[in-house]
Amino acid sequence: MRAPLADFKGLLMLNPDAAAAIVVSYPNDGESLDDLHKRLLIKVPSFFNKLKPEETVWTSKSVETNDGDRPNSGILFSGKDGDSILQLLTFQREVNGSTFLYGYFAMRSPKTKESDVKKYWLDEKGKGVKPFDEFVRNIVKDNH
Repeated sequence: MRAPLADFKGLLMLNPDAAAAIVVSYPNDGESLDDLHKRLLIKVPSFFNKLKPEETVWTSKSVETNDGDRPNSGILFSGKDGDSILQLLTFQREVNGSTFLYGYFAMRSPKTKESDVKKYWLDEKGKGVKPFDEFVRNIVKDNH
């Protein structure tokens, strides 16, 4: 389900069955990709009730990029806010001279069903979520 991405250029596709979404975003005028990453790290917790961006502690690690992505641009961020755990996976891609970020984010809490975790939680390589894996296959296919 598409949703507006306030204060961002791009598109947000919310999963109606899980606390998860696919995001595509371009930097605002005069903004770097690093600044866009920082804004996403602030915005993602606010999508989920009761999470406070200023209290979310993030760590990051590199993951393998997809065909056509900028080299070494895959980053899997993991965040913790109280009992909730967040993921944000981003990649950088250039199409027709415009560079953008695309990725996936999700949240799980102690109340999240294990069956949902298996379907909507990325593994340590940033893989394993069927809707996002399909999105990646399509974006790679469309840009070759």
